[in-house]
Amino acid sequence: MKAFKEQFQAPSRQQWMEKAEKELKGKPLQALEWQLDKELSVPPIFFQNEIDAAFTTQSQRSDWTIGDNYTVSDTTQTNKDLLSALNMGLEGIHLALPSALSKTEWAKLFDQVILSYITLILDASQLTAEDLGGLAAYLEEADWNSEQLFIFTKDTTNCPKILQPCLRTKSTFHIVLDDSVQQLSQQIKRAEEQLQSQLQSGQAISQHFFQISLHSHFYLNVIYIQALNIVWQNILDANGLDPHTPVYIQGIIADHGALDENTQKINATVQAVSAIVAGIDYLQIETAEASENKPFNRRINRNIQHLLKLESFMDYVENPSAGAYYFDSLTKEFAEKVWEKFTDS
Repeated sequence: MKAFKEQFQAPSRQQWMEKAEKELKGKPLQALEWQLDKELSVPPIFFQNEIDAAFTTQSQRSDWTIGDNYTVSDTTQTNKDLLSALNMGLEGIHLALPSALSKTEWAKLFDQVILSYITLILDASQLTAEDLGGLAAYLEEADWNSEQLFIFTKDTTNCPKILQPCLRTKSTFHIVLDDSVQQLSQQIKRAEEQLQSQLQSGQAISQHFFQISLHSHFYLNVIYIQALNIVWQNILDANGLDPHTPVYIQGIIADHGALDENTQKINATVQAVSAIVAGIDYLQIETAEASENKPFNRRINRNIQHLLKLESFMDYVENPSAGAYYFDSLTKEFAEKVWEKFTDS
């Protein structure tokens, strides 16, 4: 083995560069750089020693929740939709609540739904915490897990005690190509202002919830989400909080009605893989309201994620991008640029 290693020694960086330049026949290596973003160019070759040894991309999570979104208008019909989807493998429910519900209405909505088995995101942003009194009364008698329930309201005062551990501060992000560094910096600034407001009011700092609308660009999704994690850890550390406090990231893949159905499903699959590689917690692929056969299209969108779990086994892979100098390098550069703009603003 020793003789083998001596005969086939690893090429040095200089040897790689000389070989590349020779193959280019006089053309500069910079000619192969890819301009990913206005402020981010991608060189054709990456080396391990260019990555800081202390740098990690924080995409440790491999499993994720297969979710879908519903608007509650008729509790009986929504219950039927939920039970059908849960029986076909749905793992998380994202509910939009346009109006307050009574305890009886909550019971109808969740009839035969075992809340302790699923993740539940309640968007009550149009309601006050007092409007959730019916939910609090229902949960007093239900089987549920506070760590799997996320509630967003426009006002957290006078919130029923049983719901207080579930209240979260949410930041909504949109991944934008060509100006992603500036966009992420601005969006993180707004999230940090919410954090400062909590600190000044003496509120307990809970796990922060990031809702991210994914882009069709695979690489941008990965480095954006990973950089978000890194920058947020820096913010927590700068405020004397535990930088290892996990965030919760909900990824949303929008329905693009302008695309034909097959192309749309392919795009959704690529975006889903990028989110999983980046370490997403909850993923939903949206179905257009005007869809001719919405239940069927919801099922196909769920099946995209089922294939990634049950046939591709992506939920078994720990930190999929670890050791990929391409992702490590881009994420490090992207995070540094975002942090620089954030601190200058």
